[in-house]
Amino acid sequence: MRKKLLFILCFTFFISIQLSSQTLYVSYIFKGTIGTNPIVMTFLVSDHFYNYDQGSYYYTRIGTPIQFRGQDISEIGADGSQKLIETVNGKKTGYFLFTNLDVMNAKKIVGRWYTMDGKSSYPVFLNLDKIKDP
Repeated sequence: MRKKLLFILCFTFFISIQLSSQTLYVSYIFKGTIGTNPIVMTFLVSDHFYNYDQGSYYYTRIGTPIQFRGQDISEIGADGSQKLIETVNGKKTGYFLFTNLDVMNAKKIVGRWYTMDGKSSYPVFLNLDKIKDP
C-alpha cells in the first residue's frame, strides 16, 4: 500500500512539473504593409516572461514565413527603439526598427524595415487583425 501511494505521489508530481513547464503562446496577428507590399505579421507572446519579441511575417503574395526575433530588453535604445532581426535559412536578411513597441496593447504599429547593410529601407504600417489564445 505504501509503495502504491508513493508511486501515485511521484507520478502526480512529475505530471504537474511537465504541465507547468510548457510554454503557451498568444498570437497577436497584424496586417499591413512593408512599402507597398501587403504582409501579415504574427507576434508570439509567451505566458512565461521573455526579454524579447519574436514571431514571423509573410508577404501575402508569396506566403512563405520569415522568422524574426527582437533584442533583449537591456539592448533597447534610450529612445525606446527596438530592432527585430529577420532570418531566412539561418541567415540574417533584414530588420525592423520600431519605437516603443508594445505588442500586447497596440492597435497600430508603425516603423521601418531595413536591409542588413542599412542601404535600403521601407516604411512599415501594421493594424491589429486578431488575437489567438492557445
